[in-house]
Amino acid sequence: MLKPAPSSTPEPQAFVKLDPVPIPAPIADGQFKHFEACFRSGELVSIVLGFGDEGKINGRGSTMLPSEFAADHDSGTYVRVNPMLPNGAGDADVAAWRHVLIESDKAPLELQWAAILASGFPVSVAVASGGRSIHAWVRVDAATPEEYRVRANQAADAMERFEGMTVDRKALNCGRLARLAGCRRGENWQTLLAVNIGAACWDDWSARVIQEDVIKETLPELEQEREKVSFFYRKAKKDFILVRGASIIPLSESGVKLSLRQEGAGLDKDGTDAEVYRIMTEAAIDYDGSMPGYPIGLHVEGGRRYFCDATAEWLEGVAPTELTVGAGWPTVYTLTNQLFSPRVNGEVDEQSAAWWHWIYALKASRDALRLALAPLDSGARRQVRPGQAMVLCGPKNCGKSFLVNQVVRPLLGGRQQDAHKAFSSGSDGFNGELLQGEVWTVDDKEHSHRIDQRRQFAASIKSMMYSGRVGFHAKHKEQVTIQPWARLFILCNDQDEAIRVLPPLTPDIEDKIHLFRCYFSPTPMPTSTGAEWAAYEEKIHSELCNFAGWLDVKEVPIKFQDQRNGSKCWHDAHIVALLSNQSPEHQLAQLLVEGLESRALLSHTPLVAMAILNAIQEHEGIRSTARNLIHDDPAILGRYLNRIAIDGARYRSLMGLDVTVDGKHRGANMYNMRLDTQNV
Repeated sequence: MLKPAPSSTPEPQAFVKLDPVPIPAPIADGQFKHFEACFRSGELVSIVLGFGDEGKINGRGSTMLPSEFAADHDSGTYVRVNPMLPNGAGDADVAAWRHVLIESDKAPLELQWAAILASGFPVSVAVASGGRSIHAWVRVDAATPEEYRVRANQAADAMERFEGMTVDRKALNCGRLARLAGCRRGENWQTLLAVNIGAACWDDWSARVIQEDVIKETLPELEQEREKVSFFYRKAKKDFILVRGASIIPLSESGVKLSLRQEGAGLDKDGTDAEVYRIMTEAAIDYDGSMPGYPIGLHVEGGRRYFCDATAEWLEGVAPTELTVGAGWPTVYTLTNQLFSPRVNGEVDEQSAAWWHWIYALKASRDALRLALAPLDSGARRQVRPGQAMVLCGPKNCGKSFLVNQVVRPLLGGRQQDAHKAFSSGSDGFNGELLQGEVWTVDDKEHSHRIDQRRQFAASIKSMMYSGRVGFHAKHKEQVTIQPWARLFILCNDQDEAIRVLPPLTPDIEDKIHLFRCYFSPTPMPTSTGAEWAAYEEKIHSELCNFAGWLDVKEVPIKFQDQRNGSKCWHDAHIVALLSNQSPEHQLAQLLVEGLESRALLSHTPLVAMAILNAIQEHEGIRSTARNLIHDDPAILGRYLNRIAIDGARYRSLMGLDVTVDGKHRGANMYNMRLDTQNV
């Protein structure tokens, strides 16, 4: 059991008083997202089922892969906060010292939630226990058990700065059991409240806490300064910069000494030399340049010091006099409404559900950018909310690129970068150009149709847009690892071959990507000549401040809200169907139908994937195509069969194929396959 580290009696300090914050609505599919946020692929989890009305711990539990757990248990379910070794059930069996559980069940739930938010902890998940507490899984990423104990106590100390918060110190051990989201506890549910909130990592949180303490100590002195002047030493360029207000001036060493004398520092030659040495050692920075979604100034990320000297330009909205849709921005309204709204009897469906989803996605992005750009001296900790990638799929020249270039880019910082290379499977590993913009775009010109590379595209979206800290590496320069704010826009035509570049819509990516279908319409103004086109662009630009003001005050209805991203995903049914028809499991289903029709795959008993693979290999008509699809691998075949079984209703209605899982043989699923084309 983890014990608090001994320390001398601290000086009495005033507690920070917080106002209660309402508990957010539970996140859907909480159990899956709980596992996804806290454990990596292949890691084992330790599960313990509760018993009785209070769901008390019952036994040592079992270790398994998260995908293997499917209990329907009504007396509470526990999971250890860190990955475990096989058959592990205690602190000595922990495989990685990643999380510490911070729990304080003495305060009201609304106050607990306020403290978790105010702490700024790097919280992987926050789970309502179904009782008196909220479990915060704080990511400490310790290298050793000793480092884990130190960080666990630091987290507990930080939480107890808030009035009324008493941390359960007995719950700080690395093998601690915590409530698993998505499980019942008597009449209540253990629910997922938040995923990946707060700082990007422990180092960032620790550095910011130290920085805040220093600022608090020096704030009275800083407030008396008329204009702050700072010097920094650029290690890579071996020179200096002087920062005065918004001005950033490169200097040599002699220039620094001259500036120190001009600033009236009152230093003699030895004192000036000493000050230059201090700047080189204490004010050295590892990178200076553009940082997407960061305010201008010094930032500490993962123990490294970065100076942001270029960032997004915030487009200030004009407060609307009325909230009528399109008031003050009629051309922008017509452009966007025609682009996103389907046709009903040949007419545009005004303000369709798709259009509103796009509106609220854009608003959520602006709200998130405003948070990320909050000045460092405003007292607010920098917050970075992720946001879904946005697919714009429609006919050539329907206005997809125009929308991003002329409307989205100005509203989201004014800086745009081509992100094709960074998100493609053939990337050379260099992506430093993305540091120069907040709007990242990918088109369908060069992306691959291969399923493995499309899955890599999905993995890149998850790692670049949702992992928190991202590494940026420009040629001949050291990597910069920061927590950027950016939004990804994927533009593709609506032909089959163009849609095949999109990531497959699997459960781990479907909540991280919008699928918007775009429609062709005439432009709201004449654009047949260069002068007319220029006038059209100017008209759009003249309305953007009004549009931004309307967006900024428009409230997102509850049914459109998403706790993690700000707004819920939109998946156009037509695009979803096209993606489904091009999926490898759909292609396999077509081969199975052919095999069943020829009676080569018929069986009166359930078969394991290996037996089905053998039958496929003996069928001359489908053998070659199947080899390209599943590579003669029974594990791949089993994975696709499972997906067909899960989506059984679709395949029964579409092609009469019925695949069901019927028991196991030596740990492997057994499948029944039947064909009934009469009701297709």
